[in-house]
This record gives sequence, C-alpha cells and structure tokens, in this order.
Amino acid sequence: MQGMISQADALKVMDSRTTAGDPIPVDITVITCNLTEDTGGERRVYQGVTLAGGQFGKKNSVKNPNHFENGTRNIMVPGKSRPITIHFDLITHLNGERVCP
Repeated sequence: MQGMISQADALKVMDSRTTAGDPIPVDITVITCNLTEDTGGERRVYQGVTLAGGQFGKKNSVKNPNHFENGTRNIMVPGKSRPITIHFDLITHLNGERVCP
C-alpha cells in the first residue's frame, strides 16, 4: 500500500532545496486541464521535475502569473526548455505517495 501526503506537505517538498540552494527533483503525477480550450483529463507522470525559477518568455513582460491566487506552479521537466504550468489541486502523486487535499 502506498503512503499518503497532504497537499500542503507536497508543496513544501516541491519547494525544498539542497544546502547549496538548488531545487530538489521530485516525481509527480498530474491530471491535465485546460479550461480555455476545454481539454484535459489525461494523467501525466513527470520524473525528476523541479520548480521553475526565473523569468521565461518576453523579457519586458509585466504579466504576473499570480501562482498563489491561481493555485498553480511552473515546473521544469528534464529535456524540455520551457516550464510547464500545473494546478496543484490536480497533483495526484508525489514521489510515489498519494496527495490528498
């Protein structure tokens, strides 16, 4: 039987860093959802992801992603050059443990 972790604890694990300040890679499973295009519902497993840091996209962009208000996080997936935005309510597993709200 797999363990369970609270959503708050899962976010703390994702935010954790090494003593050198580098993000600690995690494995996550998420359900896709795009309300704008009315698509999603696929289960995606990402291994070795870290939270994205820094600015991506247009250098002069003043857009604020409001991650806290929107309940989202940007993650870096190994092999991809751009971050992926995920909604933390749609994370189902973190490092093999079931994430519960």
